[in-house]
Amino acid sequence: MGGFRPSLDPGKPLTRRPEAMLFLVPMTLLALLLPVLFVIGLLADDPHDSSSTTGVEKAQTLVVGDCVHNDGDWHDQDLRTLDCGSADAQFKVTRTRHSSGEQCADGTTWPIPSTARTG
Repeated sequence: MGGFRPSLDPGKPLTRRPEAMLFLVPMTLLALLLPVLFVIGLLADDPHDSSSTTGVEKAQTLVVGDCVHNDGDWHDQDLRTLDCGSADAQFKVTRTRHSSGEQCADGTTWPIPSTARTG
């Protein structure tokens, strides 16, 4: 009943079989590509990030008397400082907050009157 048998011939190695190569080549490329893409992602600069090292943009410092134009929407403001006589100036800084938790009294904004733009 269970006599001794010679071992089976394993045949060709996997690297010499065309069917196995169809699987091994893409898997090898994927295994090499993922770490390369990860390193490129770490080294690449974000074009929208002006600091590019901390991941946090530094806010522009405004002083009382500056005139600004908002290039963004109300919730995602993009303020740029302008000359107060410019036709593009929308708002004028009248006071500064002394702490980050300080809020405006009623949340209203005051646009620059058109008479202030002439000059």
